[in-house]
Amino acid sequence: MKVFLKKLFSYAIIILFYACSFVMYLIKKFKKTTITHTRNRSPSNFTHFAIFAVYCNTLTNNHKTILRKLSENGYFIILANNGKTELSEIRKTPVDLYIEHPNTGSDFGLYQYASQWLYENANVPDNGQVLYMNDSIFYLEKRSPHLFETIAKLKKDCIGMTEATLIQYHMTAWLFALAGKVFKNKEIKKFWDRYLPLKFRQHCIRKGEVKLTSTILKAGYTPYIFYPASYFIKKIHCQKEKELTLFPQNDFYRKLFNSFIEKQIPLKEISLKDNDEIILNSLRDLSAGTNQMHFFNLNGVRFCSFPFLKKDLFWRDIYSLAQIRSICDYLKSAGEDESDEILHYYMKRGNAHQTLPFLKLALFKRGLI
Repeated sequence: MKVFLKKLFSYAIIILFYACSFVMYLIKKFKKTTITHTRNRSPSNFTHFAIFAVYCNTLTNNHKTILRKLSENGYFIILANNGKTELSEIRKTPVDLYIEHPNTGSDFGLYQYASQWLYENANVPDNGQVLYMNDSIFYLEKRSPHLFETIAKLKKDCIGMTEATLIQYHMTAWLFALAGKVFKNKEIKKFWDRYLPLKFRQHCIRKGEVKLTSTILKAGYTPYIFYPASYFIKKIHCQKEKELTLFPQNDFYRKLFNSFIEKQIPLKEISLKDNDEIILNSLRDLSAGTNQMHFFNLNGVRFCSFPFLKKDLFWRDIYSLAQIRSICDYLKSAGEDESDEILHYYMKRGNAHQTLPFLKLALFKRGLI
């Protein structure tokens, strides 16, 4: 009976939250969206377009780094913001079009609005590209300084950075790119026309990145994944003389480790030199059943030249603050200019389990926020 009541309570919270999200969407839909051309450049002169979705009131150094890299590689840049930033600040950047949108649907709501603007105002050529990116990550320029150049020149129908198998197979949506012919495909356009931009995390994942990947696959295109699990496993396996202590430390991942790795081997003492076969098998199995971006992120930065850090690693209790501090110290020693700013962000935002009030924490644990 207790289990039934618990499930009933859980479903009631989800339904209520979904209803509230829909009502807020309807209310905010009537708020004005402002579109400003910030540079005198016509989209008709471009083949490559970048949609950068942010939620901020002032641009950080990392935002500016990303915008600079996009500009250097020939993208017409659309900056779409769920917050409010002074136009004078935007004009100091290489942004071509600035969209300030009511915060109704997180990054996918911005992706949708900017995509629809492109359909109406730009003729993206078949061999062109539309790049989508959001600010849920830090870009570590020195890890891979030519990444955006490579993406811009890569002749692939669909490019994703990482992939996931949770829920169902999908490419992660914090950075991906579609060739012009894919962007203009009627099924892809239909996806953007029909997407309901609710500010609801599970909705954004299931109806956003999962559904988009499914639509791309059904349309006959296969995502090319820049950093698949095999990339991380191969690189990490080469570090046979080093102890790998930068795996997630929360209870969820500890339980997974205990199911794959002998319990007498403490996680902090895992050494690929001593337990080669065990670790290789564990990495393969774990990467198939977890969020790869979370699972590999810190070791990816430390050992694989992976150029991104997810901003929710400490907030969602994936990694400890000590681990975050460790990777920031490493980045600083490697000359990453923004390492102090990155560490400050994690410390200021804190951990959801420690800072959220009871009701918001309940929503958070159910993946709603």
